[in-house]
Amino acid sequence: DWRGLAMALIETNDANDAPAVKEAFEEVLLQEPTDPLALYFLGHAAMSDGDTARARELWTTLRTQLPDEAPLAVELDALLVDAGAD
Repeated sequence: DWRGLAMALIETNDANDAPAVKEAFEEVLLQEPTDPLALYFLGHAAMSDGDTARARELWTTLRTQLPDEAPLAVELDALLVDAGAD
């Protein structure tokens, strides 16, 4: 279970695991293109890599899944603004 692996690696709180977390979430996204955790974390990874276009794509996909009143919606809107989305 790639999602379980990614979450276990996140829980170790070891920055050295970041590439493995990214790889695991990429596998999750291949199997389930709308997985919210994969979209969220891979958006952050894309921003860290300087790929704002990819971050916007991932976060926009996630944002369309959320109702406007969802607590995460406000954070995603801010992240999208930071990533240069209109």
